[in-house]
Amino acid sequence: MKLDFSKYRVRGRGYAERPMAFLDTVPGKILGGIVELALIETGSRVARERWQKTQLRNLLAHASQRSSFWRNRLGTKQSETKLAALPILTRADVRQQVEQEGSLLQPADGLEIFKHGTAGSSGTPLVFYASKMNVQYNKVRYLAREFMDGKDLSVNRTQIKTATANTAEKLARIPAGFTVKKGPSWLGDIGSVFASGNFKFTEILKPNPRDLVRELRKDVVGQLVATSGIISAIVSYSGAKLLRELQVSEVVAFGEAMDPVVHQAIVDQGIAVYSTYSSEEVGPIGFECEATPGHYHVATSTTSAVP
Repeated sequence: MKLDFSKYRVRGRGYAERPMAFLDTVPGKILGGIVELALIETGSRVARERWQKTQLRNLLAHASQRSSFWRNRLGTKQSETKLAALPILTRADVRQQVEQEGSLLQPADGLEIFKHGTAGSSGTPLVFYASKMNVQYNKVRYLAREFMDGKDLSVNRTQIKTATANTAEKLARIPAGFTVKKGPSWLGDIGSVFASGNFKFTEILKPNPRDLVRELRKDVVGQLVATSGIISAIVSYSGAKLLRELQVSEVVAFGEAMDPVVHQAIVDQGIAVYSTYSSEEVGPIGFECEATPGHYHVATSTTSAVP
């Protein structure tokens, strides 16, 4: 990775105007986090593996200190525990721990916590606790990929996501079966520094394919981010040629393996298709390699100091 930002357009007021400051506080922290993650992902393997082992020990010690459930599972020698030696954690185990003990983070830890859950795509949905640190990591890690891969920030980003349990009831009352939110940048807090394309987020429940395609036609799509199932539904309804008409620059699929026939139909339109592998519990796990499709770069920074 070459640390060079010359290809990205910096906004006129992108740099801090305060004395003795390079960037404003919030975007400075985000950009600093991106550089830190890039260092972990692309730096010394020896240093990275040591960091991972240390953070695993921290995590196991935290769980053992705060939870009788985990003390019973882990025993007394957490410092010697290897990841492969840990007992398999079933859905029933997670449900039991959450119901009996709740979050292992306390207000005194200074980290905001909230309830989250899986979509249930691979089985019974689960509810668990997550911290704002996990949310922040997810944002920074996905942004880090854009810079590490030298992506074009000027293209629009159109994201389509299945409704969560919290929004499903609301969407069920909407005839179209989806809601749309738009914004001037998909870069979040560093959008004040770097210029980017527009952002469009569509949350769907059971959309009418005709209405969804009609909505997509309203704007230049750019990078299309959606589950493989949603992408397949769009292609099945209108054909892969539609994606070229919508000015899709690339397709980023997640959630499940894409049908090879649909994948090839999109590639035949001259549009690159990449998949990501992730989970609601930890966030990004792997990103498909642009140079070698079908192979993934593991997000080694997923190891975290706290749950």
